[in-house]
Amino acid sequence: MCLATINSKEEIDEFKKTIPPEGITVYKVVNVYKEKYYPLFLYTSIPFRSGLNKANTTQKIRTDRWLKYRWLKYGEYFYQAGFHFFTNKEDAERYNKWHGLHYKVIKCKIKKSWITSVGMNKIGEEIEEYGQTVVTNKAIFPKHNVFLKIMSILLKMKNYVFKNKK
Repeated sequence: MCLATINSKEEIDEFKKTIPPEGITVYKVVNVYKEKYYPLFLYTSIPFRSGLNKANTTQKIRTDRWLKYRWLKYGEYFYQAGFHFFTNKEDAERYNKWHGLHYKVIKCKIKKSWITSVGMNKIGEEIEEYGQTVVTNKAIFPKHNVFLKIMSILLKMKNYVFKNKK
């Protein structure tokens, strides 16, 4: 997932001003394999950890616009690598639908100090189908489904033991 366009420094600063100190909820489309969340399209990578994750932000990424229109001489075409999140669930779901609906949309938390870039990401086949996307160097990911399943099993076992205790 790469940004198609990058907002100006002033636009990014304006966006950050709207974020409360406790942070905001953002949405990420992930691949689910063996009850763990993985980056989209990267099946052999390390899964995201539950809780705080830190990105390797030493690499610069080219925008989709730079890749398509290399002859353009204006605008920003590179941004710091990091986690990409949609700012609203509808855009994440449209992106997921565009890629075949076999991925999962999860909620994550970010703080304004973690944001490295803001821009637009293509979310569909139509020419102007873009969704606002933030790129961060840190993010708080939800618990993996495997933890929820284990907790559910343990609770059922506890209830069974107490019901049958004599």
